[in-house]
Amino acid sequence: MNDISATRRSATKRSASIALGQVSDLLDTGAHSVLRLKRPGAAPDAKPDEAERLIPFVSAFIDKVDLAGRTITVDWGEDY
Repeated sequence: MNDISATRRSATKRSASIALGQVSDLLDTGAHSVLRLKRPGAAPDAKPDEAERLIPFVSAFIDKVDLAGRTITVDWGEDY
């Protein structure tokens, strides 16, 4: 899955996006799935909370899944 990237849509410019990371896994928590992303520029030996980002895979946060373009657009803060 690591060739799929997740981007955040800009709150002020819908056409702008910010890379949040590469999808490394899709976790099943029972209630809903969770995207696991590798943060851009994370050191290989970084702690998980510094190296990865978890985003619930629910419509409240997932704006668009573009399989052909290999991107997922989310409504998620950069600092989460």
